[in-house]
Amino acid sequence: MCLLVRLPLLWTYVFGGEEGVKNVGALQLIRLMQEQEGSYERFERELSDKTALYEYTVLEASGDYGMYYSVPYTNSDNIVEGCIVYPVDELFSWETKRMDGILGVPFRIDAVVLNEQIPIIKQYLYSSLFKD
Repeated sequence: MCLLVRLPLLWTYVFGGEEGVKNVGALQLIRLMQEQEGSYERFERELSDKTALYEYTVLEASGDYGMYYSVPYTNSDNIVEGCIVYPVDELFSWETKRMDGILGVPFRIDAVVLNEQIPIIKQYLYSSLFKD
């Protein structure tokens, strides 16, 4: 099986071969970025010079950010530095949010954001994915 993706640089991640991403959340996010104009460009701007780890993409929800995709990224030394949070259906109530909804504005959560902008009682919620 092969999923064809028109986005530059992403097609290598989702080709259905042995090295392709099989993560359902990542495939869903990539599909949404294909379908929603400008969403891939917003993601790339936020990612900057980092490398996205699409195979570790998760769909999560929190009281602070609502429903969102979280995509970890690495620096040039291949060390995980943080994640890109891509909110979904930001303008809708909880009852009407859908995982295949409208992508919002992505943002980074890294050590600086975690330590300086997120209250200490909530830090574990956003850092637990990086414990491995």
